[in-house]
Amino acid sequence: MDLAGLAFVALALFVGGVIGWLWASREAAGAKQTVDSLRLQLDEVIRERDANRDAATRLAALEASQLERDKGFEARIGFRFGEERFVGRMRKGRFKVARAEPVDTDFTFTGTPPQLAAVIYGGAPLDSIGFDGDAGLARKFVTLFPLPPKASVAG
Repeated sequence: MDLAGLAFVALALFVGGVIGWLWASREAAGAKQTVDSLRLQLDEVIRERDANRDAATRLAALEASQLERDKGFEARIGFRFGEERFVGRMRKGRFKVARAEPVDTDFTFTGTPPQLAAVIYGGAPLDSIGFDGDAGLARKFVTLFPLPPKASVAG
């Protein structure tokens, strides 16, 4: 191979390297956009998971205070918090909650966990949360979860 042929091969390798470097830079920018997009999607999934965990935690808190409930009250209660669905069963002073579609319930609450807490603990009116079913049973149900007395502050 003569000097001109070697020079041509060297120039071709150099140009190929530059084109490859430019192409890789463009692909890297696209990969960064993909990573950023996936990160945003994951953040949204985490926010949704945490919101659902909050709903389940609030229902579990209702379940935890079983000892002081009216043992004569019995009902199937539905809860709809966004996409989350639960059915609670109050029987013999015990309140059990399971993830299920509220079907054949005595009454169903629809809204957010803070709205339900406002009705149960804050004394908000029953119609401040979405509601359908037996209003008398629902009014009785929301009285079964009293907060403990406020602690006094020594001064």
